[in-house]
Amino acid sequence: MVKKIIIMAKSFKHRKYCIAGIDYDTGEWIRLVSDDRDNEGAVPIDDVIDTNGVEVEVLDIVRVKILDHVPSKAQRENYLYDPEFAWEIIGHISFRDVVTRYGTTGCEYVFANNYKSQTEDELNGVSLLLLKIENPAVVVKTFPERVSVSLNFIYNGEYYSFLSISDIPVFQHFKSREDGTYHPFGESCYVVFSLTDKYSNDGKYYKMAAQFFEDN
Repeated sequence: MVKKIIIMAKSFKHRKYCIAGIDYDTGEWIRLVSDDRDNEGAVPIDDVIDTNGVEVEVLDIVRVKILDHVPSKAQRENYLYDPEFAWEIIGHISFRDVVTRYGTTGCEYVFANNYKSQTEDELNGVSLLLLKIENPAVVVKTFPERVSVSLNFIYNGEYYSFLSISDIPVFQHFKSREDGTYHPFGESCYVVFSLTDKYSNDGKYYKMAAQFFEDN
C-alpha cells in the first residue's frame, strides 16, 4: 500500500535517521522503519532522497510505499517501507496548518510519567506525541566522553528535566556551545517527542525531543 505522510520529525538515530510523521488521510502517527535490525530500523540517508534527487525535509508531504505494519512493544506506530520504491515529495504544509488540521496529542504526561525514561510496565504502545510545552530550556553539559544537549520544560503543570535532544539542527547548533542553559524558544514551543526501544544497559525506554517547532 502507498501512504501519504506529513514528515513531522527527522532526527538522529545510529548515524542514520529516525523518520516520523502523520498519515495525511487518517491523522495517525507513523514511524517509517527500515529492515536494518542491527540499527533498530534506522533509515539510511540515501532512502530519504526523493524521485527528483531532493532530500525529504520536515513538513514535506511524501508518498511512501509501505510493506507491512511492524509494531513493537514500545512502538505500535512502526511501518516497514519498501526501499525499492523511491519516496516522492508531493507537497509541503505549514506547521500551523498541521495543528489546525490534526491538533496536538491529548495526554496527562509526556508518555507515562514526568521522568526522562519509563519502565516496560508503563508502556502502552504510544511512542510519538506532539505537545505544546512551557518554559523550554536547552541544557549543554560536557562530559569526558561526550557532549550532552538536553531539554528541560514544563508540560501540564509537571516539570521535566534532561530529556535528550535528537532534533538535528538544534543539537548541531548547541553541541559546540559553552556549558550552560539556553532559552532559544521563548516561553513556549511545540515538540515531537519519541520514545525509544529498550535500552540494553538498564532496560528502560527513553524519551527524546525529536523535533522542535516555534510557537508563532
